[in-house]
Amino acid sequence: MRRRFMVLVCGFFLLTLLLPFQASAAEAGSAVIPVDNVEGRILDFDDTRILYRGTDTKVRIKNRTDGTQTVIYDAPNRYVSKSLLTPSGAVINVYTGEDYGELFLWYSGQLKATGIETFSGYGSQDATVRTNGKYAFTDWTADLIDTETGEIRNFGRVGNVALAADGSFVAANNEGITLFQPDGTSRQLIKTSLEYPSLVFDGKTVLLNTNNRDILKYADGSLTQLSKSTSYDDKTWPHYDFEINQGWIAYTKPTSSGRRQIFLESPQGTLTQVTYFNGNPKIRALNEHGTLAISYNNELYMYHPGDKEPKKLTSVSYYDLAPSYHNGTWYQAVEGTLFRLNDAPGDTTAPQWPADDVLAVTDVTYNSVRLNWQPATDETGVDKYLLYQDNALLDTLNGDVSSYEVKGLSPKSSYLFSLVAVDAAGNQSVKQEVTVTTAAYATPGSFQLSDSKTYSYGGSNYEFLLYYGYISSSGQELSGFWSPPEGFHGVVKVSMGSPEGEDYDLSLETVGEGNRLPEDTTLLANGSEYSVTEVPGGYRAEWRVKGHTDKDYSPDKKVFVYVSVKYDKH
Repeated sequence: MRRRFMVLVCGFFLLTLLLPFQASAAEAGSAVIPVDNVEGRILDFDDTRILYRGTDTKVRIKNRTDGTQTVIYDAPNRYVSKSLLTPSGAVINVYTGEDYGELFLWYSGQLKATGIETFSGYGSQDATVRTNGKYAFTDWTADLIDTETGEIRNFGRVGNVALAADGSFVAANNEGITLFQPDGTSRQLIKTSLEYPSLVFDGKTVLLNTNNRDILKYADGSLTQLSKSTSYDDKTWPHYDFEINQGWIAYTKPTSSGRRQIFLESPQGTLTQVTYFNGNPKIRALNEHGTLAISYNNELYMYHPGDKEPKKLTSVSYYDLAPSYHNGTWYQAVEGTLFRLNDAPGDTTAPQWPADDVLAVTDVTYNSVRLNWQPATDETGVDKYLLYQDNALLDTLNGDVSSYEVKGLSPKSSYLFSLVAVDAAGNQSVKQEVTVTTAAYATPGSFQLSDSKTYSYGGSNYEFLLYYGYISSSGQELSGFWSPPEGFHGVVKVSMGSPEGEDYDLSLETVGEGNRLPEDTTLLANGSEYSVTEVPGGYRAEWRVKGHTDKDYSPDKKVFVYVSVKYDKH
């Protein structure tokens, strides 16, 4: 009878947690939309799968595409605590009693006992195990797990940790911050005393607090303060008071009102105060576009860069999983129901281009071109550029990029390149387009004449010739010559340079009447070389360019030869 009473009490308690969210979903109309459900409690999810503990205590993965379900853990007398999906399966934390647990790994259709002990005591629920990409990390034992192969590496006592998707992680303690790699190597990023730090990390920048208070940022070798606590009770927590995602930084900071408010810093460094609540809001999630999920007074809000204020979506409970962003959609799980959050962005203004010609082409070769453009502008900053070749997407570039080399083109061929700027809300600019024709392929062993000019003055004749070519194989040599017209003699100066820094050698000889007379070559500080010779009638000047060693050649990098000639009958 007592057990039945406890089951009824627990069921009523869970119902009271779920009803406000569902009632709010009905009131909010299309703001919160149920998209899937399971018989049990959702432990984790992504855009195609749900990991859940069923009412029969079995742990399953549901394929949301076809509805199939796979039992991955079945132990009726064991309690399953924090467990997470991985790209190839899941990590499952099973409570074994007295605050401890054991970690299991599901991959390749099999369940593996890792032998790793976890700590599930008070305050450790969020830190028992964490995942990012294909890697998992256990805080209690400092084990890094490759969830696709099952390989485990132990790192010993390293301090508090934040994990990146490539398996690298940063650890902080009272000696500073250290970066660890999956192969076990490490290097200290900064040496400083930190008091009980907690961290978040996006693979490049570290955010951390000290003794659950001041919020600091480590980037580019320096440590700066973002937020300072005003009292002993003014505490901060990772993921709730500071978060980072691909250059976007969100954190809370005390304001003149005496309340902590949320601030958002863009990858370009623009800082915006997001909230002005009469209380202390918390960060629930931050996606790679700078969109924030925020909780305040048991309500869930969404903020897009450029919004005037956060938009209220629905009620939220401490016991709900945090909202998460997958493949362009925000989701929220409550008990056994998965909801889609309809968060219409407030920013509808597309990035703008400057008035002048924006997209230009330089460095045209037979198989490559370089595109250069003036940056687009946007009130929230340009998030990325979409580059198209003949109307097909070629590459997606960061918002701070303004140049791109296109390789692998065909000689003497015409191409259409288009560029679109996109802001964090997904607004796209008008296309900027340019058409370019690649150069003809220079036959190995010969120079191509690029430009020339001739004129006469004071009884002398002048020629200026610009050649280019490619040393495309080991030991290849390019050559050219000039000889004076009959009855004339001249002076020839030959200069050679490689704009892209290739190490080539120039030689110049005067050839005629069975003689071959080499001239001295002068090397300049910028790497270019030149030589000068007098050419009598019946002789000619011959120049050659080759690699300094057998390894100095490049099939797609030009070498230029500039020839200036003065000749007369004097």
